[in-house]
Amino acid sequence: MAPLTIIGHRGCHGHASDLDIAENTLAAFQAAIDAGADMIEFDVWQTSDGELVVYHDDRLPGSPVTLDAMTVAEVARVRLPGGASIPRLSEVLDLVRGRVAVNVEIKHGVALDATLRLIRAHRMTNDVLLSSFDLHAMYAAAERAPEVARALIMGTESLHPFVRFRESFPFWHLHRADAQAWHPAAPLVGAPLIRALHELPGRRVRVHVWTVNEPATAVRLREAGVDGIFTDRPDSMRRALEA
Repeated sequence: MAPLTIIGHRGCHGHASDLDIAENTLAAFQAAIDAGADMIEFDVWQTSDGELVVYHDDRLPGSPVTLDAMTVAEVARVRLPGGASIPRLSEVLDLVRGRVAVNVEIKHGVALDATLRLIRAHRMTNDVLLSSFDLHAMYAAAERAPEVARALIMGTESLHPFVRFRESFPFWHLHRADAQAWHPAAPLVGAPLIRALHELPGRRVRVHVWTVNEPATAVRLREAGVDGIFTDRPDSMRRALEA
C-alpha cells in the first residue's frame, strides 16, 4: 500500500498539534516542514495595491474590512495570536523553496495571474499545486499556465441539485480544468469513486481529502485508496500512520 501524502493544512498549528501556533504563518509552515509534511497548503488573497498575502478568511476577526480592500502595509501591521504577522506569498515561497511542495489555494480568481507570476519568478512551477473552489479560476489556470498542476476543491454544504451532482460526479469538471488532483471533503469520498478517478483513460487523478485530524480516519481513507490527506496535525498524523 502506497504511503499517504501528508499535507499540512495551513501549516502545523493550534492546540490540536500540541503547538500553540497561529495557522497560515511562517512559524506554522516551518513547523509543518519540521514535522515531515510532504506538502503544505495555504490560502492566497490579493490586497488593494496588488500584493499577495497568505490568510484563510477574506477579513480579520471582528473587522468589516476585507483583505482585498486593505493595502499590504495595513495588512503587515496586523498581529495574529502569538504576535505573528500575516505573511506575503513571496515570504512563504522563499521559506519553502527546495524544501517542500506547496498547495496554493486561490480564494478568488482575481489573484490568479499575480500568483502565477510569483510562482514563475521563484522558479517553482514544478513544486506547486494550484487549487480552488472556483472552477472557472482553475479552467483559466489550465489555459494560462498548463505547466502548473491543478486541483479542484469540492465539499460545500449546499443542497442544490446541481452542486450535489457536481460533487458526487466530478469527472467533467476535472477534465475541463485538466486537473491532476481532486480535493474533496471527507464525506464525499468512497472507494468506487476513488478507483474510477485512478483509472481514467489517459490520466490518474490523485485524491487528497480534507481535513483529517483523527488517525483512525486517516487509516480508513488510506485503505479506501486515497492518495493524501490535509491535516492540521502533520506531526501526530505522521506518527500514527507509521506506527
